[in-house]
Amino acid sequence: MERSLVVSDVDGTLLGDEGGTRRFGEFIALHRASLKLVYASGRFFDSLIKSIHEHQLPAPDAMICGVGSEIRDYPSGEIDGQWQQHVLQVFCADDVRKALRSFPGLVDQPQECQSPGKVSYFLHNAGATQLDALRDTLKFKGIHSDIVYSSGRDLDVMPQGVNKGSAAIHLAKRWEISHNNIVVCGDSGNDLPMFQLGVHGVIVANAQAELADYHRPGLFRATKPCADGVLEGLNYWLTEAVN
Repeated sequence: MERSLVVSDVDGTLLGDEGGTRRFGEFIALHRASLKLVYASGRFFDSLIKSIHEHQLPAPDAMICGVGSEIRDYPSGEIDGQWQQHVLQVFCADDVRKALRSFPGLVDQPQECQSPGKVSYFLHNAGATQLDALRDTLKFKGIHSDIVYSSGRDLDVMPQGVNKGSAAIHLAKRWEISHNNIVVCGDSGNDLPMFQLGVHGVIVANAQAELADYHRPGLFRATKPCADGVLEGLNYWLTEAVN
């Protein structure tokens, strides 16, 4: 039987309820031989390692870090060089910073949130008009980029076409896992590109409106929050739906 690929956000999805996190780990242990597990986060490798140890998350096969700007194998931490080359050949973080230097309301996120493939700001309660103006500013400066806005606060400027979703597809191709065997799980706006892939999706009950309001066929809307919601969805997509 072909393996499945489970790609899940971490904060607010797998973390948030210790009992649910433990039950998720037990589920993964039972099904480990038949799946690849990937954590997809806005955080970077060292920070995610701390969460794995502190919350006893099951060991993943890889991590999508920095909202998709970096892929690392686990536990080695080796960077996926092919993906990194793709990211950096179309993006210059310094050009983004210069272009947005005078844009109103932007506050730099801490240095540990930045990378050569991602520029991150705080921008509180931004509306569609403000986000469109930001996109227009980048376009006017000749910068080919996408913006990811989540939690009514976190703004990431990314290389065009680089996100959690495209990184997940890169790993699926690398491991020769078909589109029909991918399950993505999340709770916020920076997870949306994963759900837009058209693969099986799990939206946890505590999802923010930016994701909860997204509709298309193939989504499982959990009745439980955090990891217990992920388990609801995995039980559906990996067991019930294939019977």
